[in-house]
Amino acid sequence: MNTETKTKTNLDSVFIEARLWFDKTYGNTYHSVRLEANGLSIGQVPMTYGYGRHYEQTALEYLRKIGLVSPEIRYVSDLQRNGVIVYIAASNRKKSELHKALTVQQNFSNLLHIEELKERNK
Repeated sequence: MNTETKTKTNLDSVFIEARLWFDKTYGNTYHSVRLEANGLSIGQVPMTYGYGRHYEQTALEYLRKIGLVSPEIRYVSDLQRNGVIVYIAASNRKKSELHKALTVQQNFSNLLHIEELKERNK
């Protein structure tokens, strides 16, 4: 990883697991996202409105919010251009199979992973 990459991200790799659901009644599309960075679980976003590949933007917003990606990174392709390996798995699911909100213990565990990633790349 070059030094330019480290200033924009603290990541070597990102795994985005997106679960998609289509509400036939109202015709809306929703998704949820689970994220791993450098092999560590860092969080998930529960059911969110968005169609197509909007889950990529949801994942990037989360990464920016927790401070692992700088605001200049606007697209997944920007991550890749900066040397981050991005894995994406997207699948259509039932509404009950979308990612749920995390428990306090899970959030705390993810917070520890996030802080570890930030410290590792200082």
